[in-house]
Amino acid sequence: MNGRVKAAGLESFMICNLPSVDKAMLSAVVERWNPDMSSFHMSFGEMSITLDDVDSLLHIPVTWIFFTLANSTRDEVVVVLVNELGITHAKVEDEARLCNGSYARYTWLEKLVENMVTYKRTKTTASAFLL
Repeated sequence: MNGRVKAAGLESFMICNLPSVDKAMLSAVVERWNPDMSSFHMSFGEMSITLDDVDSLLHIPVTWIFFTLANSTRDEVVVVLVNELGITHAKVEDEARLCNGSYARYTWLEKLVENMVTYKRTKTTASAFLL
């Protein structure tokens, strides 16, 4: 396990001494987290965590190239959703038509996940959840 953590460049977490953290301060910071904006609401304004902060404060090296999805066409998205989720081409086309593009609504995917859980379709449930 230690080898995998070190290979990922996260060995600084292994020497982090969490019991010495001020619990009241940590609680105050957690209370100020705004998940909608991915930032902290402080008395002086909004504050976000940057990758430079991660590198400086946690000593986690940020050295890799960022992952960015390429823009997909509507037809490509339809094929992916049909193949990965095992649903009909017509259902995906209807969703793409409602979205006016190469998108699927979160609420639509959420309903798919709920239905797949009900019918115990494990593999496609995981794919829909990841989407």
